[in-house]
Amino acid sequence: MTKEKEIQILQSLKGDTYFAQMFGDDIDRMCENISMDIAIECGCKFNTKAEILQKELKDLKEKAKTEMLLFACGIVEALSENNIEGAMTYAEKQVGIEEIIKFKHSNNIGLSEKEISYLVSKLK
Repeated sequence: MTKEKEIQILQSLKGDTYFAQMFGDDIDRMCENISMDIAIECGCKFNTKAEILQKELKDLKEKAKTEMLLFACGIVEALSENNIEGAMTYAEKQVGIEEIIKFKHSNNIGLSEKEISYLVSKLK
């Protein structure tokens, strides 16, 4: 395919197209790159967008790992002191009593009086 044909095809993808939704800001730049015979992505914004998203994902993963570590340490600390009630209260504070009840129910673990009272209070 010739450069001219490739540029013509890229130009035809401008407007209301799926391609333009992703690369619209970069189509003219891509055409310039092709005409100058350099890498099509040089100077394009889509790379920057991808890099920003990758950094955000990395930051979110690090934050989730830190939060999970803090959660696990809180549970281990309470259990190391044989404080089962403290561990349950801590877990409940972190994820909510409803999630604890769902987990216990799905794993055939008996509910505490507090959890049963909570369920009863939701009855209308």
